[in-house]
Amino acid sequence: MGQTIEDINCKSLDLKEWGKYSLIKSKEDILSTMDFGTFEIYPKHFILNNPIKSKQGFIFNADINPHFLIGDLNKTKNVFFEFNPRVIARIRNDFSGPVKTPSWMPGGNLYFGIIANFECDNSESVITSWFVGYQHHSNGQDSCALKNHHYDAAIGKCVPNNQYNPDDKFIFNRENGNFSTNIFYIGRLWIIEKPYRKSIWLITNIERVRSSKKLFIEIHPAGLFGASDLGFLDEFIGYEKELKNRYPFLRLKFNYDLMLLQQGFESKYYKLNTSEKFRFSIKSSVVINSICNLKNWKPYNHLNIIARFHLNLFKSSNAGFYIESAFIGSDEYNIFFEDSYYALKIGLHTGFLGKSEKRINQKLGI
Repeated sequence: MGQTIEDINCKSLDLKEWGKYSLIKSKEDILSTMDFGTFEIYPKHFILNNPIKSKQGFIFNADINPHFLIGDLNKTKNVFFEFNPRVIARIRNDFSGPVKTPSWMPGGNLYFGIIANFECDNSESVITSWFVGYQHHSNGQDSCALKNHHYDAAIGKCVPNNQYNPDDKFIFNRENGNFSTNIFYIGRLWIIEKPYRKSIWLITNIERVRSSKKLFIEIHPAGLFGASDLGFLDEFIGYEKELKNRYPFLRLKFNYDLMLLQQGFESKYYKLNTSEKFRFSIKSSVVINSICNLKNWKPYNHLNIIARFHLNLFKSSNAGFYIESAFIGSDEYNIFFEDSYYALKIGLHTGFLGKSEKRINQKLGI
């Protein structure tokens, strides 16, 4: 593995170059806290509640979640932008197993006020940052959002069919009903990385531990405040009007990640190698706004908790295996938000920090 960076005398490093390395590492550490793509095959579901009384879940879930980083911290210092054209697609456990209503979720986050405190001997690093974000969420459908409704062109809105049941006003059209909303985020990120020289259970050769905490608010302002006529802004901040008083428009979210790293420093090339081997993560959210027009909404629908353990099985920079236990009070998959379930999942992940190399010598091109 070579020498660790602690074995190198700090005075042998040009502090200006160390500063450049610190900025680059800040960006990579922030990237390592972002969600990554996952592929789940036949997760086991224990359905708690849904409006159609179905006990069927889904047999395949693909979360395509790339991150494109814009901004050079050497130039912008403590600001960069992340563009995230996310798509989630599920094959339902229905006849023919179709992907009926995928979630289209393009968006991005602006990270700013980044403060990076690095010890010269790499003993500890602390990074803090603020971020704001925007995300569109829709399912690509254009029929009426509620079950047994049709669009009346004369009045320009959806109305009940002749076979209308009063209970239908509480049930959304899962086949081809329109779902659309626009989301804004604001939050704070903390990252701490420390040396760790001990074995953890059967895990050996772990040299560093990185932990991250992300606390943020998710708000859908138009839906939360019931805006009705937004004009041209409707495409950017509008929402499907039938979601009013029925959808979680305000959530408080908290994410925690614990990453176990192997690290080596090659003094000949001034090159720092970091390899993430294991990760444990918890993602949680609480619905804050009141839901008053859903017949089956229960108190537990306000809470989502997901716990995952990730293992990089391969000598690959961006692929691995994970297991997950999840309590989902309100599914965040577009028009299926009324569903609640407990699930055990096994899948593959891609896109997290599996291995990185950084040269910290001016001659080698930082």
